[in-house]
Amino acid sequence: MINTKYQFLPAFVLVALLGLIASCNRIDKDINPATSQGNTPAIATNDVAQAFPGSSVVIDLIKNDKITTSSNVSLLQGYLKRGSAKFIKQGMVLYTPNDSTGTDTLAYTVCPPGQPCDTAAVKITISADSITRPCFGAVPDIAQTTLGKSVEVFVLQNDRLCDSTASDTSNLKKVVEIVESPKNGSANVTVGGISLTYLPQSGFKGVDQLIYGVRNASTNNYLGYGVVTIFVGDSTVNPQDTTTHCVPKAMNDNYTISGDSLPANGKYVYLNVLSNDTLCNDSLNKIILNNGGLNTPPVFENNQLKVKLYPSDSTVILQYGLTKNGNTVSQATVSIRIQKPCQLQAVSDSAQVSNVPPSGQWMTIDVLANDHLCSVAASNISKNIVQQNTNAYFEGNNLKVFVDTSKQTFTVTYKITNTSNGQTSQTDLVIRRN
Repeated sequence: MINTKYQFLPAFVLVALLGLIASCNRIDKDINPATSQGNTPAIATNDVAQAFPGSSVVIDLIKNDKITTSSNVSLLQGYLKRGSAKFIKQGMVLYTPNDSTGTDTLAYTVCPPGQPCDTAAVKITISADSITRPCFGAVPDIAQTTLGKSVEVFVLQNDRLCDSTASDTSNLKKVVEIVESPKNGSANVTVGGISLTYLPQSGFKGVDQLIYGVRNASTNNYLGYGVVTIFVGDSTVNPQDTTTHCVPKAMNDNYTISGDSLPANGKYVYLNVLSNDTLCNDSLNKIILNNGGLNTPPVFENNQLKVKLYPSDSTVILQYGLTKNGNTVSQATVSIRIQKPCQLQAVSDSAQVSNVPPSGQWMTIDVLANDHLCSVAASNISKNIVQQNTNAYFEGNNLKVFVDTSKQTFTVTYKITNTSNGQTSQTDLVIRRN
């Protein structure tokens, strides 16, 4: 026999489940960070945050929300497109960007006890210059130490906090606390509460991480949370070797090219502009942003900048960029100073001769001695006779000229050519007989 006293129980459970589904169904709807969602007045409020490429940042989801500590807060991971997030404690999320630039959406839902759930989102701007902006908060820190050796990190030195303690350069109005301890070592707040000391576990070598919080010593409220990444190893350990914490950076370059090394029809020059860049062992594409007005567009070939230059007295300014996932993450300028080419010039010569025998004689004259050869190797200078009114020929750098008594003036026109760039010049040698 059925006990009729409990016949209402299935219906009651069904109604309760339908109510719960209806109250939290809004979680699955699109979240617009520009408008509040859910309750009126809103419980969860949209917010904004900034992230530095390659470095994790702590985001306080509920600092401006109207909730109790017993509220259930959960992440809507499907909205994240450029990074990942995880809770480190109630309402506190550790966000790590995967991209070097762009915006991401960190959506979450809040379910207070006895109230409908509410949703909100944090719009995260990822930018390499984010940590230089006012009010960034607790800026990520990087430290380095060797095996078994402690290191002190003055975490407040680079923080950009905007409150009544902002002008406190001595940091006496701020207090540092450990929020999440490192997994491969220990960390302690130093006396005075303005720095941390990290000690790696015995034998540990690698990358460790901890999270600290900064409180206002007077009001006791938290001003921000920061992430410290510690590289533990020998002296060769370089934070830039870890792409997770490395930000690509293109550096400006300056080159000087001698115009004498460039032929009249131009020459391709290869410049290793990436040698001083921070590439982070990453798969970065290189693009030309400004070709400097060159007739032949420069290109990257085998990780070198290939530029076709011509002899001139000018400066060429190019710009290139490093891109990842279609976004330009850094750019730099390449300045190429082309020095004015030395102008090859044959300078005229003259000589006088007397007492010429009736049968004539040969004269030897070093006509190149006063010519402007622009330090060109002798092997690259060709010499040719263009016109003559007597017998003449070149013997090395000397011009051999035959003079006799048949005339008073002997003229030889010769031309010199720089075979490396095609420059030519010609002039006359004039010999007068007394």
